[in-house]
Amino acid sequence: MINPLTGPDAGQNGRFLVGPIVWNEHGHRFADGFARTVAPDRRAEWVTYNRIPRYKPAPWWSYCAPCLDLFELPWVAISNPDPIIVIEADTRTATVWQNGRGRFAGSAVSEELAAALTDAAAVWVGASEPLALFRRAGAPRALMLSADGTRLVGELAITRAGFGLGRLSERAPGMRARSGFAAAWSRTADALFVLGGVDASGAVQADLWTWRPGLGWSSLGLDPRGAPALARAAAFSPADLHLWVLDEQGPGRYRLLRVDPTTGAISHDAPLAEADGLTQVWLTTLEDGRVLLAGDDGASHRLAILEAIGTRVEVAGRKLGARALLTQPGVRSGKITMAFEGPRGERGDQVGVDSEHVAVEELR
Repeated sequence: MINPLTGPDAGQNGRFLVGPIVWNEHGHRFADGFARTVAPDRRAEWVTYNRIPRYKPAPWWSYCAPCLDLFELPWVAISNPDPIIVIEADTRTATVWQNGRGRFAGSAVSEELAAALTDAAAVWVGASEPLALFRRAGAPRALMLSADGTRLVGELAITRAGFGLGRLSERAPGMRARSGFAAAWSRTADALFVLGGVDASGAVQADLWTWRPGLGWSSLGLDPRGAPALARAAAFSPADLHLWVLDEQGPGRYRLLRVDPTTGAISHDAPLAEADGLTQVWLTTLEDGRVLLAGDDGASHRLAILEAIGTRVEVAGRKLGARALLTQPGVRSGKITMAFEGPRGERGDQVGVDSEHVAVEELR
């Protein structure tokens, strides 16, 4: 039987295959860091761990301006936080920050994309998985939804010039406008999921919508008691093939939902004490498919690894730290990169970024 989420090419001989090395649009052959872990197929009896070094196009190249990617060897990649791009809302200029230093990104981020990324009415949905995990080459890194969740309007595209905006116009037929919905984009399932929320009257929308490239939108119903009304974070896990959703129940209180996107069945619906007190929350998946919870309370931050064991969810590791997070942490090559407010840029009015990273193994 072929899994409708992953297709016939995902599981072979009990392994979940990962294709981390691809040709990008401007001709450089590279991996997203290197594949540290291979996410398990549910039929697998063990997990194989692989390291795939990056290909460096030329010995003297240390930075790829079109990709905004650093070319690093595996033993170097883990030692440096990943670059973080900051786009100023008023000027729409982009600055790449790493190790507390910022450099002008030039035209690597198109003006059209910069305007879309700083549009307060847009809903950007980044990939749930680290970029080394994907089902097809060319899958976008992020998708842009309309504010009411009913229309897919754009994607973050990689061009020869750098990052650009790919225009889309994919309206979900019959979908009611809503707020507070959950959205997750998966590059392993090659699908965008939108579920729950409330309409203008406050009625909870007990449905789950799925968009697939070339196939369009489809929908199915949810149990109204389990549909999220004020979703704050969502991610798709390639390990259990479920959507993980944090639904806010009150200030600093959340319940965690695990939803099967093929049936709408909710296999887990319970308060998540690990998120108590957080005012910002994010969910993303690690290379092995476990889910990373990240958040802060305005003064300190918290990281926790969530793991599904049957219908239960357990905390497999956690780490607390000072300072609030500026944005969602990134996951690559078995490390988690976090961004904090740092010293101002050279002009004095630029947002300064101070980043640091932690290895996944350090969360215990």
